[in-house]
Amino acid sequence: MNMDMKHIFSSFVMAAAFSVHGFSAQAQTAWLWPIKGQEAGQGMICAPQQYVGEELNFDKLIIAAPEGTGVLCPADGVVLNFGVGYEKSLHESVSFHAGSDNFDSILGELEEVGELKDLPVPTRYVGGDIFMRLEDGRMIFISGLTGDIPMKTGMRVSKGEVIGRVGYAYHKIDRPHIILSVAGSTGRPMTMPASCCPILRLWCRYLSSNVFWTKL
Repeated sequence: MNMDMKHIFSSFVMAAAFSVHGFSAQAQTAWLWPIKGQEAGQGMICAPQQYVGEELNFDKLIIAAPEGTGVLCPADGVVLNFGVGYEKSLHESVSFHAGSDNFDSILGELEEVGELKDLPVPTRYVGGDIFMRLEDGRMIFISGLTGDIPMKTGMRVSKGEVIGRVGYAYHKIDRPHIILSVAGSTGRPMTMPASCCPILRLWCRYLSSNVFWTKL
């Protein structure tokens, strides 16, 4: 990871860990990096405030890994919603829901009834997504998932639990990847450019040293 990437990555983690009103004691608890076997920060191909082509990535971590790699739950929480969908842009997504309890079966159901025909993106970019509320109130959204792990709304998920496999999330990125974003308890993104707040710059080096994110 080059120095610019480390700086932006640290800014994202800092914004997710602290509100603009002050530091949170919750920042002392490390979240797991969501890709099984990767070091914290490994595989990141786009961080918040970087661009995918000419499109600004406001609040997402886009993380690459070999297709089928396990995706881990970063912290203890509850599943608020799950389904499949695709990203029309980095700011707009489309979701589908069906009766099955896992990503692969939902995709199979949708394919059987013709829902996946004539989409504006290749079908490999239609993947599983999961929305979780963590115990501290923050929320995590992960897309680009595959797998047959049973899910249901309201189920508890534990830190380190495999919640899916790496697939494809955004049609402008060729290699397998997931997209992860963090929001506060209100659902609003918790990230900002480092230039907006001097304290983010002061903590960049500290937070890039895997204090917040860690490897399983």
